[in-house]
Amino acid sequence: MDRAYSQGWLPAAAAITVEGRTEGYGHLERAGRDDLMLESFLLDESKPYHHLFTARTLQVAGARMAEYYSRNARRYGRDGGSPV
Repeated sequence: MDRAYSQGWLPAAAAITVEGRTEGYGHLERAGRDDLMLESFLLDESKPYHHLFTARTLQVAGARMAEYYSRNARRYGRDGGSPV
């Protein structure tokens, strides 16, 4: 990501990372660190870079986070929705 940022293609690198399932995502899921998942950052509409991502990338990120919360429903509440 550092190299992508310095070369001006960070949004594309983030999209490629989100649209493919990475090993890092699995590590963060096992650790319960959804706050560090790239998907969480992309979905945050309050961030100034949110508009840089395509609807497709945001859809994939949203679906992945929904799956995460569903698989970890006990951690976030009974319905498996967003964190409490």
